[in-house]
Amino acid sequence: MSAEQLDGPQLSLLHTLRLPQGSGDVLSLQFGKGGRLACASSSGATLIYTSGSTSAAPEHSHTFLPKDEKIAATSLGHNDADDTVLCAYASGIVRRWHVGTSDCLTRMQVNGEVTLTALDSRFDDKQFAVGGGTSLVHVYDAETNTEIKVLGSERAKLAQSRTLVGHTNRLFAIKYHPTDPNLLISAGWDKTVQFWDQRTPSQAVKHIYGPYVCGDALCYNSDATQLLVGSYRRQNSLEVFDVGSGKKMSQLGADAPAHWVYGCAYVPGQPKVTASCGVRENSLRLYGPKGQVVASLENDLGLYAMSCSADGQLLATGGVGGEVLVCSVPTWDTDVLEQA
Repeated sequence: MSAEQLDGPQLSLLHTLRLPQGSGDVLSLQFGKGGRLACASSSGATLIYTSGSTSAAPEHSHTFLPKDEKIAATSLGHNDADDTVLCAYASGIVRRWHVGTSDCLTRMQVNGEVTLTALDSRFDDKQFAVGGGTSLVHVYDAETNTEIKVLGSERAKLAQSRTLVGHTNRLFAIKYHPTDPNLLISAGWDKTVQFWDQRTPSQAVKHIYGPYVCGDALCYNSDATQLLVGSYRRQNSLEVFDVGSGKKMSQLGADAPAHWVYGCAYVPGQPKVTASCGVRENSLRLYGPKGQVVASLENDLGLYAMSCSADGQLLATGGVGGEVLVCSVPTWDTDVLEQA
């Protein structure tokens, strides 16, 4: 699978990482704070790559593969402090792997879940949250690996109006607030983004109706005043919402070819620049403050996942075919972007 550049502004493809034969498709990618890259695949293998740079390619260092089952690894979470990686699986299981030894330290079957499709670790690494088929968000203590809260209610499935107490369908994205330990958000197939406060776990404190989220496509900006949401649909596939009011602020990429989004993020260090990956056009895109595409990379096959390095210099994406494409992120003058 090769990468071809779109006409116009181009992202520089630095490295192509080919997963080992039999690994399947890339389902989740995440850079750790120190630059290490984790990749979850449809075969169940999670691969760890050393931190790379614009000149040096990341190198495959470890593979985590459960011995008791072969089922997709769907979501990831780093804990750099104790050198571990959390992996959620389509079987409803979460495993904590130690990177240095490749040992599975903990295996947790999430209560009531037969499949998991979303995971996030809190900013202080003391909690993580997972979700999947039941529409509930399960919150775990990261030190004891025990479930401490369940956000939402099965009663939400009976609601017929848009005033919901929680989700009514499968979850595909969970994100903790970047500074408040009690707050997190979730989204999925029911076309809602739910805002949760762990102090009132039985129902969401508010919600946004509209986005159809099918991947890791929720991201707060640096001061948590704005929320970037990606949807798997032809129109309104990348939107920015005001966190306080829940009102839509803007639509990104409106003048570009249709882009069914699976992943999106704000680029660290460049608060006016956002990124997304998806299918149909099979592209990785960067956007300026007016929603214009300022750089892009087109791929032969669909892109399911993406992640920005903590320093904002690298952007990794992957999907169908088992390749990870690592690009350098240009640095723009904010005034130039505003005038473009």
